[in-house]
Amino acid sequence: MSKNRIPLAHEIRPARSTSRRPRIVRILVVIVLVLPIVVEGAVLSYARWSEVMGRSTEVYTPITTAVTEGLQNARESLWDPIGTSLERSVRDPMIALPVAFVFLVLAMVMLRR
Repeated sequence: MSKNRIPLAHEIRPARSTSRRPRIVRILVVIVLVLPIVVEGAVLSYARWSEVMGRSTEVYTPITTAVTEGLQNARESLWDPIGTSLERSVRDPMIALPVAFVFLVLAMVMLRR
């Protein structure tokens, strides 16, 4: 009676994809999405180095500007309702310090586990 062999890890090979087209398409999509951000980063770096060397240059970065404006709008829309209630609240140290202490203890317990 013969025993069945147990396959070893180097004997098990993953099935190879027959087409490389999906991989190439994914790489091209990532390049197309990342390239404008990389170009804007290079432009900003060049502008900073130009200022260090004594030349002032004006830089136009539409993607960075749009992202910054979107983040500022989100911050303003989230902070406006919260900020008014925080400004109206009384800042009493006798209440704030124990509350902060409780939060710190909870954070330490959560980090310990």
